[in-house]
Amino acid sequence: MTGDYKILITDDDPKIPSAIVENFERQGYHYCFYQSLDGETALRLAREKQPDLILIDWELPGISGLEVVRSLKNDKQTRDILVIMITGVMTSVDHLQTAFDAGVVDFIRKPLEPAEVIARVRSMLMLSKAYSKNLELKNQELMNTTMRLTKNNEFHIKLVEKLKDLDQQISEENASGKQIISSMIHEINLNTKDESWEQFELYFKQTHPDFIDHLLDKYPDLTPAEIKLSTFLKLNLRTKDIAAITFQEPHSIRIARSRLRKKMGLTRNDNLVTHLMSL
Repeated sequence: MTGDYKILITDDDPKIPSAIVENFERQGYHYCFYQSLDGETALRLAREKQPDLILIDWELPGISGLEVVRSLKNDKQTRDILVIMITGVMTSVDHLQTAFDAGVVDFIRKPLEPAEVIARVRSMLMLSKAYSKNLELKNQELMNTTMRLTKNNEFHIKLVEKLKDLDQQISEENASGKQIISSMIHEINLNTKDESWEQFELYFKQTHPDFIDHLLDKYPDLTPAEIKLSTFLKLNLRTKDIAAITFQEPHSIRIARSRLRKKMGLTRNDNLVTHLMSL
């Protein structure tokens, strides 16, 4: 059995990664394996190779396996990589909880049993595949929802413009008619704005659950309007589309983008959208 999966194995005893690879190949699993003997190399390979799964020993020279996991989870490039911790010493309930709190998804005790290692790894790889597929579907659903909201809001904008034209045609003496039109315009604008943001926010948080938390950790002084703008830019939406969703003029969105750049301390050479995508 073959596949496109990439697995990084880190242990300061070179015999262990070699034995794990041999056991997989003996069972017909010819994956792409990377091996390292210390935490620094593991971090470098994780960033360069983007493995689907990492098997790492807790006790390593220099940076411990636990420190590696924490570094991986604090880096957008590597935080979604699944990690299985291997240890022969740190096996207490407290150790288990510490590892899981750091972001480990499974725990294997030494001495390693080949059948157990293969079963655990296979299970995590299937989980990784399901997660990636689910994320892809959510991203597609989010973009479809965003485009649908844009089209709906463009229709509502045109409807409001027609109501305003009608209002101009009604004489000042018809106060009740003007009041009815004014109320209709206000209700359309209010309901559509609230509904548009609620729908978008729901799908956005399902697809990017940690983005707003990371954003506010780095920029705690952002206003609610700036947070909203950041979520739209995270998806690389055009100024025109953001204007339609938020019922603002494109010029207002451009001004808001400029203010957001300054608040984040970005220079002319920094791309705002790229910066937000990295959070």
